[in-house]
Amino acid sequence: MQRRSPGQREPASGAPALSLRADSNNADFLPFSMGMLVFLMGFGVAIVRHGALPRWMGWGAIVISLTAITPAFFVAGIGGAILIVVSSVMLAMRARSPQRT
Repeated sequence: MQRRSPGQREPASGAPALSLRADSNNADFLPFSMGMLVFLMGFGVAIVRHGALPRWMGWGAIVISLTAITPAFFVAGIGGAILIVVSSVMLAMRARSPQRT
């Protein structure tokens, strides 16, 4: 244990770690938002071109993908999750329906 003079402060041991953690939180925005943009844009374009799902769902995915790089990026996350759930249910219901010949 070292003795300190009365005016000497204790060294801040956790400050660099806290600063690094704060910087890493801000560094995650761009990869996440660009990933959502590419995924939802590809999802929407594939639906519009192929037609396996309703076209309104494809256009909705394209519109939602454009919000991924704006400050309202949470709309893309929530909208993307809803689109994935709805399309999964629609495709599962289609697979269970009897085939027409």
